[in-house]
Amino acid sequence: MSIKNNDRDERATLNFDGQVPADANLTPAQQELLRDLRASLKQLKRGELLPARETLREIDLEIEAEENARISDA
Repeated sequence: MSIKNNDRDERATLNFDGQVPADANLTPAQQELLRDLRASLKQLKRGELLPARETLREIDLEIEAEENARISDA
């Protein structure tokens, strides 16, 4: 079954309010990931793009900060 362009366009313009459906049985980590993905999609739609190297640098810094926080809590 093929997807019509209208269907694809409709899905691309859906607006999410950031809420997880009540019937979705997601863990807190999955809910956080879903919120992050939705925020990223909104940024993409607004044209707020980062080069891949910048994005990877930010991810590395975030992981390092989380590791440092975990170590300092131990």
